[in-house]
Amino acid sequence: MQNTTVKIDKRAALMVAHRGLSAINTENTLPAFEYAGTRSHYGVECDVHITKDGKYVIFHDDDTGRLCDKKLAIEESAFAELRALKFNDDRSGNLCIPTLGEFLEIVAQSGKHAFIELKRLMPERNIREIIDICSRKYDLNNITFISFELDNLVAVRRKDNSVSAMYLTCEINDDVINALLAHGLGLDVYWERLTPENIELLHSHGVAVNCWTCDDKTVAERLVALGVDYITTDILE
Repeated sequence: MQNTTVKIDKRAALMVAHRGLSAINTENTLPAFEYAGTRSHYGVECDVHITKDGKYVIFHDDDTGRLCDKKLAIEESAFAELRALKFNDDRSGNLCIPTLGEFLEIVAQSGKHAFIELKRLMPERNIREIIDICSRKYDLNNITFISFELDNLVAVRRKDNSVSAMYLTCEINDDVINALLAHGLGLDVYWERLTPENIELLHSHGVAVNCWTCDDKTVAERLVALGVDYITTDILE
């Protein structure tokens, strides 16, 4: 892991710390979120899964094998089992899988914008409960919900039509653009798919453009020059 961020000429672009500042601290852990809160980033991103017993935990993968001492499927495991896991790179012995509430408390302390990815396809009742938790812990005006599952975002809209939401995707095509316009969504797209032409087209429709996950200073500054609104990154600032 690196020891410091890499500064770029970001102009008007807003930087989002991917899974916290995950090039410096273990991704999606409280130290990663806390460190992001001390930097100039506009937002902090995390990933939310539902446990077997209906709790909301912060973890990216569907199972814990890549990062932890045991491989457990998140959605097939109870919260207590997941909470007891040890992270492979944890020298302090203090790291554990956070809850959604703990993430929100950390972000609220720094006043950063929270970008919350809803992982996998979720029942609408759970999405409504997630939004309720967010509204109790933080200002919904300072939260954006993101997901690769369009139905998750439609459910967000049914719960609260005013909350910010972005569609995560690897492609830009007519179907994607039509979905954005139909549901009032921003775009959160793999950075290599962006061109001057499609950024201009999206902006002409009033669609905010976020891109993931860019960690190259030269590439990021080119994207800034093209007019992206947000850059999601592990290390750039």
